[in-house]
Amino acid sequence: MMAGNFAQHAFVDAAQPENPYRNSLTCINSTYNRRCFNDGYHIGHHVKATRHWTEMPADFIANRERYAQEDAIVIGVTTRMLVLAIFRVLSASPISPASSAGRTPSMPK
Repeated sequence: MMAGNFAQHAFVDAAQPENPYRNSLTCINSTYNRRCFNDGYHIGHHVKATRHWTEMPADFIANRERYAQEDAIVIGVTTRMLVLAIFRVLSASPISPASSAGRTPSMPK
């Protein structure tokens, strides 16, 4: 569980750490969401922490344009692929606030 929490916050935008769309990521289309109360919709949790977990997918769909405007990191991969990708990044270089500032996230279509 700690690895998942780290992964959700590993790429914080150092220039805007208070921005809920830039201080975590959202992972959609993941089996993890079905097993763990939609925890992958993590930006939605930061936007409104009291939102019920069953409302997370619909809220994300309703606010996709806002996610795009805020340049949020939204990925649509399996949990295994996400974990492997993050460990690959971690093993290649240390993470620092400066390393996340130049990221180029994209919205899935």
